[in-house]
Amino acid sequence: MGKKSAASSSKQTSNDELHWVETGDGYAVALDAKNRLVARNPKGKKLASVPKKVKTTEKAEQLLALRDWLKEHERECHETVETWMVRSLPVPLDVLVAVWDDPTWRGALENAVVLPLDKKGEPDQESGGFLKDVSKDKGHGVVDIDGETGWLEAKSVAIPHPILLEELDDFRELTTELGLSQGIQ
Repeated sequence: MGKKSAASSSKQTSNDELHWVETGDGYAVALDAKNRLVARNPKGKKLASVPKKVKTTEKAEQLLALRDWLKEHERECHETVETWMVRSLPVPLDVLVAVWDDPTWRGALENAVVLPLDKKGEPDQESGGFLKDVSKDKGHGVVDIDGETGWLEAKSVAIPHPILLEELDDFRELTTELGLSQGIQ
């Protein structure tokens, strides 16, 4: 099952799509699609390289610090989800609801196979599916092994390691069929 990183998107961002931050001297800085610092001059032209006087401005340094924080946040989110998977830890619905709106958490969780836990904390292999949504009211939105969408109303789910899935080959086939990518390996 594939891995996709939001930070490693190969999409090219045009000059118009960048979120420019004025540095106060007519120049502006932004982070491009590859999270590189870019600059534009006072006439609005994107420069081939960032001048030293722009790179050392407070705004440029803040953008670089933000980039570093986002990269660390992404690493921490993926490591946490992988820990839940490897250690077979129950993940409460409230936790998933709390983090779901964060695109980095969602990138790590979306399309992961989840299994509802019964009252004894045991995973129900017959009721799981690919995680597509979470809702405090509805539960866990999934696409099941038959390709049907539905909601799991369990208070907690497990993100099983693939070797623990009884229907691993079917999940892999459905992953390919639906063109799904996962944030965790």
